[in-house]
Amino acid sequence: GKFYQFCEEKAFPITIHIANPDENWDAGNASEYAVAQGRVYDKTYPSKEAITKQFFNVLDRYPKLKVTIAHFGFFSEHYEDAEKFMSYPNTALDLTPGGEQLITMSKNWSLWGPFFEK
Repeated sequence: GKFYQFCEEKAFPITIHIANPDENWDAGNASEYAVAQGRVYDKTYPSKEAITKQFFNVLDRYPKLKVTIAHFGFFSEHYEDAEKFMSYPNTALDLTPGGEQLITMSKNWSLWGPFFEK
């Protein structure tokens, strides 16, 4: 609590990596690279949804935090989370999503295109 309070009060910028691609929570769907790097998560790890919820809980308690999420927050399959994150006053998305995210977003560009324009 005190860390986030300090960062909010001082407008200290934070860049955070909150998760990995959705596929990393599904061993049968994870890329060979993710498997080789040990970036596949089973039930002993928090789910991506739980991690995202915890992150939003921090933002709800400290809504003026200056936060940038690395790698677009791996939100390419979660448009609503991207919109919610950008609804806070001092947030930004790092625009270096992984290739898999660009492919996912391109499949629904009618939704994502206006998001980037906004």
